Amino acid sequence: MSITLKITGIGIVFLLIIISGIWLTKTGKPYSPVLFNIHKLISFAGVVVTSIFVYNLFQGTDISPIMWTLVIVTGVIYIVLLVTGGLLNLDKPFYNLLRTIHRILPALSIVLTAVIFYFLLRK
Repeated sequence: MSITLKITGIGIVFLLIIISGIWLTKTGKPYSPVLFNIHKLISFAGVVVTSIFVYNLFQGTDISPIMWTLVIVTGVIYIVLLVTGGLLNLDKPFYNLLRTIHRILPALSIVLTAVIFYFLLRK
């Protein structure tokens, strides 16, 4: 499968994550368990597919410490997104903070993922 097709597929998955998240938010609290789980599964699949693709790009390549740092920071952001998303379904006193974090980090994760792809594919 071509790299262009893989990156396009990852972009579509990210778009589906955002669309399902907006759809979930529009339904209001308490979140629909079906929509919540669809969003969670799409998100998890997107992280796994992206991670596998980045790992395969790393094979046989000399990776700089800056690139490793970028990948680790992006991975931590993905984990924070998964955790905050899960906690948003609970009635926690810090719901507004979790929601704010969960609304800001997707854009940052997409930008960082695009930067990682750019640097790994620009050879």
